[in-house]
Amino acid sequence: AMPRASPHFYAARGPFEEATFGYEASLRFPGADPDDAAATAVADELLSAAKPGLLHVSVSTLSPVCATDLERKHQEAGVGFVAAPVFARPENMRAGQASFALSGGDAALRQRAIDEALSHAAPAERCFDFGDSAGAAAAAKLTGNFMIAGAIEALAEGLDLAEGHGLDRQQVLRMLTSTIFDCAIYRGYGDRIARRDHSEGGFSMANGLKDARLIRDAAAATRTAMPLGAHLAASFEIAAMDPNISHLDWSALALHVAGLAGAPPTPAPPGTRWDGHPSSSATSRR
Repeated sequence: AMPRASPHFYAARGPFEEATFGYEASLRFPGADPDDAAATAVADELLSAAKPGLLHVSVSTLSPVCATDLERKHQEAGVGFVAAPVFARPENMRAGQASFALSGGDAALRQRAIDEALSHAAPAERCFDFGDSAGAAAAAKLTGNFMIAGAIEALAEGLDLAEGHGLDRQQVLRMLTSTIFDCAIYRGYGDRIARRDHSEGGFSMANGLKDARLIRDAAAATRTAMPLGAHLAASFEIAAMDPNISHLDWSALALHVAGLAGAPPTPAPPGTRWDGHPSSSATSRR
């Protein structure tokens, strides 16, 4: 089976043959998606003992620059490298419902990555090939994560707007996710945000900040205008420093948006308006 929560895994001639070393080294980041520096440090350690012919499949969210640099280092060591950042929360990963953007090496190497590693977490049709440059998959992943973060922001603001006009935020969400926003991101994150349940154990606020910074820097590198990206980066900077929400799932950005960082991360009773909402009155209750 696929090592759970490992940001890197190796495959040789059989599925996960000699995978133990790569997995053990990655355990220094339990529950975290390593940043560029950490991922590079792990790769350097693995390459120092890797045998030629091994394949390194990295499922971390990295900058395009870092992914390209890792590919070069692996080529110099005679080790294959495929960047395959994953789209999946832990529960989706365990259910085999992940999706991967992959690139690097050649078509044969990428097919090997699917057959020997990625197929344990996703069917082949959920593995999307972006070509020979390892940086391409990294850019695709950042694009997706930007859109997820934007959806979190939109859900937070939209449901607050509905609640401010006296509507049940969960009822509004049910209408939207059964019609014009019937997709996994809006259903999953919408449920968390509607119930104000941002429990730990998913994608951390620290990881959200890391990705927001990567998106901002990737946009700057190509002079791409991303005003929403800049706004999200600034919001995550503040939220990640707030002791009331910094330990929660990154969907707790919704609490920052609403000015509710002091609210406990528990579901709100239907129809309840929390103190801190712009429309809250003296009779509002927690």
